[in-house]
This record gives sequence, structure tokens and C-alpha cells, in this order.
Amino acid sequence: MDNHAEFKAVRFFANLDGIRCFAILAVLWHHTAGSQIQLTHPELNPILGTFLVRGFLGVDVFFVISGFLIVTLLLRERERSDRISLRKFYIRRSLRIFPVYYAFLLGIAAIYFLLKPGDPATEEIQASLPPTLLFLSNVWVPAATVFHVTWSLATEEQFYLVWAPAEKFLPRAALMALLLGVCGLSVAMHFGTFDAALVDFYHGHLPALFGVTFLPIALGVLLAHGMHGERTYRAIARWAGFRGAAMVYCLATLLVTACHQGDLRGWSRPTIQVLMTLSVAALVIRQDRDSSPLSRLLQQKLIARIGVVSYGIYLFHLPIAGFVVRAAAKVSSGGALLGDAIHFTATLGVTWVFAELSFRFFESPFVRLKSKF
Repeated sequence: MDNHAEFKAVRFFANLDGIRCFAILAVLWHHTAGSQIQLTHPELNPILGTFLVRGFLGVDVFFVISGFLIVTLLLRERERSDRISLRKFYIRRSLRIFPVYYAFLLGIAAIYFLLKPGDPATEEIQASLPPTLLFLSNVWVPAATVFHVTWSLATEEQFYLVWAPAEKFLPRAALMALLLGVCGLSVAMHFGTFDAALVDFYHGHLPALFGVTFLPIALGVLLAHGMHGERTYRAIARWAGFRGAAMVYCLATLLVTACHQGDLRGWSRPTIQVLMTLSVAALVIRQDRDSSPLSRLLQQKLIARIGVVSYGIYLFHLPIAGFVVRAAAKVSSGGALLGDAIHFTATLGVTWVFAELSFRFFESPFVRLKSKF
């Protein structure tokens, strides 16, 4: 977008569904084959092996996009009506997140309770239900494997439970101080500042939140505020609005992800998250004036559609992967890469079908209600 007024007039950021597609593919790969690939395929080149094991970073991408989009909507609402309605905000969030989330949790629990009473997996699900139903699975007991992905949804809901009132009531200086404080605390956690206390409190098992932290959501929020103001938009455009910026920052994100060996503690993960945020900024700024191969790829109908239903894919893929793994094992030949690819592809195909059915016939009526608020 050539100027700030053009950005303010845009209601749909065409590249972001495509980014969601690749983020969910990365997460799905991680949970079907990627998490163990360095153990099952030690012959892989170290850089390739490192890259293939880091699909979990797709969640960070979702956090950045969420922070940017949701706070952009709040800022535009306040500019349009001189206020932010918390009631309408929470209704909109609830209509999008809650129906399929609770249907998924209660449906899985009912299946296990009916078909596998007394099974250890059923007992694990029963123990996980209270914190999962309350969106506390990121800081409470480890969720049952089939509910593992709920930690990221809990992280988002907790953040916005606090952040929406902060946007409404805090003056800008206090809001920015709070946001920078969240960023600073998150970076300190990446450096292990609180590890001793956290490990002791959680008896050696740190929930997923303390690996990713609130930093990527906060960076998305910072981006939203920066692009909402005309002067700061021009500054961001100088860094992320040049021709080819999206390709540069996306490639830089992938290179750091692949080339940094070992743990992503310290500056590694925050650096990746900053590069993700710059990538999102570039993809938003140049979405209409840049017919680059990357933009054309992200706006392909198939890719964009996977991004649209990525929430359902994220929720459903773990139980479906469990069913698919038996069939994939028959052709895996002892863990060959072909078997991993088949497991991933089959899980994606089946999960996508479930996500499409859910979106069209269950989620969409609730999504349409959002327009009333």
C-alpha cells in the first residue's frame, strides 16, 4: 500500500491466509514426523535436519498474525466510534473460538468415556478436562496428548482477556510501557532467568507457554500500533515496504531457523519472532502493489483456503494423526522419509476434510453472527 490512508481503508489482508496455511502445515508436519526426524533419520544433513524439526515455530506465526489483526480491529473501532466495546469484543472472540473448541473437547471426551472406560488415555483426558475447559492448559497440568494443542489457544485467550481492557482504559504511554514490559519479561524467560523457580514449581516439566512466551503476540500488537499511526507507518514502510522485502524477511526467518543448531533459548527464538513480524509487515504493506512470486503463491485459492480453515485443522489434527499412523506405518519401511511424507500427507488430507465440514456446517453460522457485534 502506497500510503497510510490506503492501509487504513483495507479490510482484508490478502496474504495472511496464505501465511496461515504454511504455518499450519509446519505444525502438522511437526506433530506427524518432524519432532523426531533427527532421531529417525540421523543421515540427514544437519541444516536440513534442524529445519525439519522446527515446525513448532508455526505457532509463533499464528501468534504474530493474531496480535496484529485483533489489535488493528480494536484501534480502528476506537477511531471510528471513539470507544472500544469490550462486550462486543468478547462476544466476537467467543463466537469464533468457543463453539468448535468446546465441541471438540467434549466430543473427544465422550468418545473415550464411551468406548474406552478405564483406559489410561481416558483417565488422562479426564484429568486434563478441567484446565482445558477453562483455557488454563498452558500453565496447569500437561494436557492429554490429544488436547496438547489447546495450550496455544489458552495463551491467546489469556492475553486478550487482559489486553482488550488495557487498550480501552490505559493512556498510550502506559499502554506502551506495559507492552514493552511484556516483551522484556518474555525475553528474560527466553534467557532462562526464571528457570530455577519454574522448574521447581512444575516439578521439572515446563508447560509450552514458557518456551514460546507472550513475545510473538506482543510483537504483533506493537506492529498494529505502529501501522495505525501515520508517522510510525511511514517508518515501518521504510524497513518493510521496499520491493522484495517480504521475500528477504521470510528467507531470513527460514535461514535463522535452519542454521541455528541446538536449543532456541537466548536470542535465537526472539530473533526469529522479530523476523516473522517484519515478514508480516512486508506482506501487509506490499500485498496490492507487489505482484511478486511470493504474493502470488500466498494468494492461490487452494493455499488461502487452507489458511481460512486452519483453526479447525489445528484443533483436529492430533487425534486424526493417531488414527492415520497405523496405516502410514505399513508403508513406512522402518521410518523411511517416504513413510513420514505419507503420514503427513494422509493426516493433512483427512484433517482438511474434517475442518472443511466443521467450518461450513458448524462454525460458519457462529462466524456470521460476528457481524452483529
